[in-house]
Amino acid sequence: MSNSGVYLVEVAATLCIIWAGVAMADEYGQSGTELTRAASLAEKGVLLYEQGNYTESERLLRESLAIRTRFLPRGDSQIAATLNDLGASLHYQSRYMEAESLYKQALEIYNDLPECQADRASTLGNLASAYREQRQFDSASNIYSQLFEMFKSENGVSESTKATAY
Repeated sequence: MSNSGVYLVEVAATLCIIWAGVAMADEYGQSGTELTRAASLAEKGVLLYEQGNYTESERLLRESLAIRTRFLPRGDSQIAATLNDLGASLHYQSRYMEAESLYKQALEIYNDLPECQADRASTLGNLASAYREQRQFDSASNIYSQLFEMFKSENGVSESTKATAY
């Protein structure tokens, strides 16, 4: 290959690297913007269900969950938090079976994240409450026993989480 041929290959390789970097930057920029939007939606969704606007809360939390599911790894704590919050919104609407399913999905994630024991405890408390509302007292009692064991061992569970989990 002539010197000009080698030069063209080097230029082409350099352009490929630049284009790949631009594409990655665009994807990161989009995901960063979308994840910021998801955080804002989730925050507003929680505020709305605390104010009793459950329908709008559910809409915002579902949108936040869709974004987070698209851009974050499956086991990310932000996905679990959104699942729990959406479950709470449905719980307040007396849609206990739907809430139960979301709480269980959140727990699947939290169970693999030892640094999120307080969030796990809160979600367990929510699940126990959903069981209690459905008159599944044995299931609720089993979860309350798990919470009691967690609180006894103090696995990173704060006093405020202890108060809200029961």
